[in-house]
Amino acid sequence: MKEIRVLSTGWYIKDYAFPAEPGEEAFASILSETLDETWLRTDMPNTAQEVLWVYDRLDKTVLETGADPDKKCAWVAERDWAFRTAFSRPAEPGRVFLEFDGIDAVAHIVLNGKILHYHQSMYLKSRVDITEYILDENDLLIYVHSPYKMIDFYGESLPERYAGKINARALLRKAPEDFSPYAGFVPYFTPIGLYDDVRLVVSECEIEYVDVDVRFNQNNTRADISVRLECPVVSDVIAEVQLESPDGTLAPPVQSTAWRKSGDKMEAVFKLSVHNPELWWPRNYGRQPLYTLKASISKNGLPLDTQSKTLGIRHIELVGDMKFRVNGKIVKLWGADITPMWGPSHRWIPERGKNLLDYAEQANMNTLRMWGPSQPYHDEFYEEADRRGFLLWQDFFTGGAYMPDTTEHIELITHEAVQQIRRLKHHASILLWCGGNEQLYTSDLAHRDETDRIGHDILYYGFKDICAAMDPCRYYHTSCPSGGEYANQASFGDNHGSRASRSFLPGEAYATLFTEDIRTTVPEINSLRRFIPADGLWPEGYRDITNYCKLDQLPPAWVARTRAPRSYEKSGPHEQFFDATDPESLVYKVNEAAAHDMRLIMNASRRGKPYHMSWDERKTQGH
Repeated sequence: MKEIRVLSTGWYIKDYAFPAEPGEEAFASILSETLDETWLRTDMPNTAQEVLWVYDRLDKTVLETGADPDKKCAWVAERDWAFRTAFSRPAEPGRVFLEFDGIDAVAHIVLNGKILHYHQSMYLKSRVDITEYILDENDLLIYVHSPYKMIDFYGESLPERYAGKINARALLRKAPEDFSPYAGFVPYFTPIGLYDDVRLVVSECEIEYVDVDVRFNQNNTRADISVRLECPVVSDVIAEVQLESPDGTLAPPVQSTAWRKSGDKMEAVFKLSVHNPELWWPRNYGRQPLYTLKASISKNGLPLDTQSKTLGIRHIELVGDMKFRVNGKIVKLWGADITPMWGPSHRWIPERGKNLLDYAEQANMNTLRMWGPSQPYHDEFYEEADRRGFLLWQDFFTGGAYMPDTTEHIELITHEAVQQIRRLKHHASILLWCGGNEQLYTSDLAHRDETDRIGHDILYYGFKDICAAMDPCRYYHTSCPSGGEYANQASFGDNHGSRASRSFLPGEAYATLFTEDIRTTVPEINSLRRFIPADGLWPEGYRDITNYCKLDQLPPAWVARTRAPRSYEKSGPHEQFFDATDPESLVYKVNEAAAHDMRLIMNASRRGKPYHMSWDERKTQGH
């Protein structure tokens, strides 16, 4: 039977400063070092910053103040970090693999002094066959390179045609908000480390992938489920699938020995039918019954591997301009965007992730957009979304008016998209795939007359072809926003609003679909007092006199901690409210202005059309 051992304890970390392309002798020298007091012992997953906090070797006030003006934390991400552990050879027979679910972001993986893999993206999981290299006792080194060093390294070979259009940071496959306070943490606090599990896997033969497609007959009374198991080529293997209904009833298992060769893999295909299935509905439209698909393989009567996937059986169709029909009923999309969960680290923190979903439930939301510049979210988040009935708009991890189009970069982000679809397509919650965040929109704003928008072919052809081949029943959206004569046209496709009362977008009041619409608010006063000193909350001599389009609408200490650098562009109409006389009334004013502005646009979205067109169909499909 397949054995999985999570390598979570017995790790050590230490900082270094090697070149971007070190040789094996450099890594051998690290592994030869004695694990003395210069190495910090820890568990994984973890980041260098979090470990340093535990050992009181990093200024932790940044967590309380929300600021690091002296860049006391900057040095951590400017250094390389060695993550080192040891493990013994498994007793079980079979091939041996190392799996890495989250490395942030460029790293060399070294086993017993030999470089086995060069990892280049925080959005990719990596798997390395170590059967030929494993010893009785083994030293594993994950050497994570400084992101700032790698940006400098990439900058040395930027194509000339990128000048003024694409910077070196765009080549680093790491969340953009790790370098910005916009929706991340403070600048120069850039997480570096391992944000998910490292596993040792032993198997004679295993299920490498379970592909599931669900199709419906014309009146949704029968769901036909196509299941494809993908395994390494091994003889005399029996495959079996079994479907468990939401009430726990097991259908008879279906076995197969009819494998077909596909490259260096073998595949077994099954067809299952469910008559009068219990349908999965989005929140507030019905229940969320979940079936369980159990897949297994065996040889000579002995089990080799099993996998289970939960399935929500539902039929989603795009039947108009951003108009979705679920199980025959038109569903309006109401919700919010999901951004990085916790700025200091990309580790999955179940309590935080589930709290986000709790808040969305309390706001009666049914849809969440997985924002492209964010972090990759854990499988547990998607499973929870299935159980709660959320629809997820899933961006690929790209963005920018121009995007790198080198062969190496396209291969990397293509691999990311393929892996993302393989990981998530079985989830009932996935509403659609989207090429990424604001590529066409920012191009229209800044480069309207440009005929060569570098890197956009992956949006129009690459991702679209991948989705059509791997998940043909789901809608693919080119970019967020897109559609219409220009990308952010309010009356066609989706749009990102004017962002505040400071600008005007024609047709915005009854836009087809808002996929972003931002108003800046501030925390309650008790929270502000925790991270802004008393003399900063209301400086001596400060007066709150808000003129229209005044840029600095808040005290300097407030502005310094505003995650949106141009908060005045994403705020409400302060000038319509009384001038504040103390911190408490300023909190009220800022938040009331934002709430007032948001309420107006959301009320219009819910009406979906002007009052004098009551006989017409609603134009708005959601917000």
